[in-house]
Formats: sequence, C-alpha cells, structure tokens
Amino acid sequence: MTITLPAGLLEKYYECADFFIDNDIIGRSCQLIYPPKRTPCVNCVKPVGTSTTSVYRHGGPAPFQIGQCPLCGSSGYKETEVTGTMRMRIYWEKSSWIKIGESTLIADADVMCIFYLSDVPKLRRAVEVLLAKDNAEAEYRVTLLGKPYPHGFGHSRYALAYFKGA
Repeated sequence: MTITLPAGLLEKYYECADFFIDNDIIGRSCQLIYPPKRTPCVNCVKPVGTSTTSVYRHGGPAPFQIGQCPLCGSSGYKETEVTGTMRMRIYWEKSSWIKIGESTLIADADVMCIFYLSDVPKLRRAVEVLLAKDNAEAEYRVTLLGKPYPHGFGHSRYALAYFKGA
C-alpha cells in the first residue's frame, strides 16, 4: 500500500530537516580527512630507480648540503593532507539513535549522524571524520562503520550512518 503525502507537508518536513542539519544550534560542520595526496618533492632530486635521495634541487625552497632533505626526509615525495567539510546532525547518546541496519554496527558504534544524501560520496572517500563536539572547540576523530543508509520520507534527500571512535 502506497501512502501519498501532500506536497506542502513534504516541503515543510524538508524545511525542518534541513534546518536541523544547517543550523549551528543543532547541526555541526565536520571535517573529512581523505587519503594524503602524494606529490614529488620540490626541494630535492629523486633519481630514477632509487627510493631515497639527498641531492638538493637548485632553486628549491629549503637548501641543504649534507643529510636528509628538510621537506620530505629524502623520500622524494611530500604528502599533503587533503580535507573537506560537510554538515551533520550528530547524536552522541545511543538512546536517541534510529535503529536500522545491522545490529552489530549499532553495538560497535559510538556516534550516529544524519546528513544530506548528496554528501555520501564525499563521506565514503574519507578515511576519518572529525566530528565537532557541542562547544565547537573539541573534535572527536571517527571512522565510518559500514555504509550510509537512506533516511527520511522518500529516502531521497537524507542519509544516516554510524561511526566508531578512531
């Protein structure tokens, strides 16, 4: 049996749910940490076929003569942290969680979050997430447990996921 909701009711639901995610009173802006980007070092020369080098590249930003390159440790590469952000509604208390998905995920989880379904690809690429605590100065490092689930009326606008402390 299919239930059809009036368009005005759905619009009001979306307005309220968006408010809960976008407003700083309830929702939080959280940082996504992606795998680091590996780029060739601009300060030293990496000869082909070797794993390390200690030869200064003329014009590099940090000259050195003997020892390791101060920028990459003579690995020939520099890893740059890649981050992003997304808004989430964060639930710290298990008593207020929505119980869906595998019960083992819920048992292992520390946090449940609701967010926009359009952010799922960004979240799945992240290796860790820094969740903002209530006072916005504290952060809690977590990893995604399982996969995000569609959430809400129509399952077309919001998603829900469980996280474990890293």
